[in-house]
Amino acid sequence: MQGNEVPVEWRGTLSNVIYRYGGELREASTIEVKIYNRLERKDTYNVIGIMKGEIEPDRYIALGNHRDSWALGSVDPTSGTATLLEITRVLGQMYKNGFRPRRSLMFCSWGAEEYGLVGSVEYVQEYVKVLGARMVSYLNVDVAVEGKVCVENGNGYFTFVENRQPYRQLWGVLALLLSETSVLPFNVTRYTTALMQAMNSLKPKDPAVLDPLRNAINDFGTATQDFVARLKSLDFENPYDIRAYNDQLLQLERAFQNPLGQGGDYTDLKHVVYAPAKINVYAADGFPSLSDAIISDDSSEIANQIAIATYFVRGALSTLKEFNNFFS
Repeated sequence: MQGNEVPVEWRGTLSNVIYRYGGELREASTIEVKIYNRLERKDTYNVIGIMKGEIEPDRYIALGNHRDSWALGSVDPTSGTATLLEITRVLGQMYKNGFRPRRSLMFCSWGAEEYGLVGSVEYVQEYVKVLGARMVSYLNVDVAVEGKVCVENGNGYFTFVENRQPYRQLWGVLALLLSETSVLPFNVTRYTTALMQAMNSLKPKDPAVLDPLRNAINDFGTATQDFVARLKSLDFENPYDIRAYNDQLLQLERAFQNPLGQGGDYTDLKHVVYAPAKINVYAADGFPSLSDAIISDDSSEIANQIAIATYFVRGALSTLKEFNNFFS
């Protein structure tokens, strides 16, 4: 391989090889690769545990992580799995000592993630109606530690020197905040900034075509400010008022879900604002369908996707309005 030589600590034990970072091949035009894979049908399992909430048992805070891995998987996913097990152990001990969460806590260990998110996707598809109506938040951690420095332990394996305690504490505390806070700690005003940033990342030839979406986001910002202002007059002694306010918070995120997805082979990617674009299916993109249309330079599809995005932003802002005034 071409490229710069790697540091001494990265080099292997072959004396006649110069270890390089990589790049193009140096003295060969082709490489023959033989793959010995077997196509077999295998069973995989999800492991789900639920700690029932005492006040709102039909509202779920889920913590999840997958178990399977490529190669050894010490970082992804075993560091996350170990952290999930530790959080489960601590909360289980708290439960034995009398703790009861306000909302139900779910602990999810997924199988067959590396084969295409199989375990979690199958679970959600089977229980989509229940989860869609009751889920408050899902907190996923596959990689709980990824130290800046790794050292060889003498047996050919490497150990990351940073521990996972801070991440474990953050994950656990965040789950408890979502479970125990009477009013869900969702900052809706920051969503306006996020929407505007996502829109500004789009680069159509004529920026003016985004004006309908920009106007909708500005109106969304006004609606979020009015919604937050209502919190000051909320009767915290009235559980029905709290429940109604929280339900509006839950509906906000759901309002950005397009049941048709992005069309074609991308019907599972339903979030209008945050989902992988077709040009990069591994990372979330802002307004992905609109981004794809702009890249393809299809003016008709650009106009169509702007209309769709505008429709969903305006639908989302209506979920935050007073119950007797959502249509104004």
